[in-house]
Amino acid sequence: MSMSRQDTEAPMPIRPDRAKTKDDGTPRHPGVASLLNELRQSHLPITEPDPTHVTAHVLVLAYRLADQLPEGPELTAGLRKLLEAEDCFLRAQRETK
Repeated sequence: MSMSRQDTEAPMPIRPDRAKTKDDGTPRHPGVASLLNELRQSHLPITEPDPTHVTAHVLVLAYRLADQLPEGPELTAGLRKLLEAEDCFLRAQRETK
């Protein structure tokens, strides 16, 4: 499987305060903020993410979804499952090294 240019570009750095507030300054739901913070701190101190590392992709996806979807129980559940999926992806990545 080949990666497109978009897949290999480094994701934009994510500011630490983005877990608590959206870009427009409105506060996030505490459950969403907690999960985004957990994803941010999970395996790497990401300031300039390695574009080949699973955590960078999962973190960018989580923030995109949190920015685009309405906050509520389903978003919180989805982010929780994404955190669980990240562990699986990391194990799969370790198997290839």
